[in-house]
Amino acid sequence: MKRLLLHLLAALALPNSVNAETFYLKCTTLKGRGNPDKPFKTFADPTVDNHQFTLNEDNQSAVYYLAEKGTSIKIDNVNFNQESIDMSYKSGKNFSGDTFKTISINRLTGGLVMESDLGFQVMRFEGQCKKSEPKKTLF
Repeated sequence: MKRLLLHLLAALALPNSVNAETFYLKCTTLKGRGNPDKPFKTFADPTVDNHQFTLNEDNQSAVYYLAEKGTSIKIDNVNFNQESIDMSYKSGKNFSGDTFKTISINRLTGGLVMESDLGFQVMRFEGQCKKSEPKKTLF
């Protein structure tokens, strides 16, 4: 009986499987506005795939790569919902204080909403995301 009980306890204590899927998104901003009281301006020639994300739902984290600048930011404040992925981070400082960026990606449509709170105005950009394959490396 002891043998059976030990194996049963071990089976219950250890996880059966871990679904630690990492997925990759490439996003393009299509329109934006500088203030909430201004109309959106559609970009005539948007930079395709200028926002790239590596998302890991298991550890609730993301890496945001801005292709135009060649910079990456690790985002720890990520919330994965059934309908959206919401992220926020401190993006810098200006003369009026800290600036914050929030990013929301709709999991059903791939819609992207990015807001930058500069303290004196909130800039909003909208676009579209699509899944992509990870970059292949030699090692």
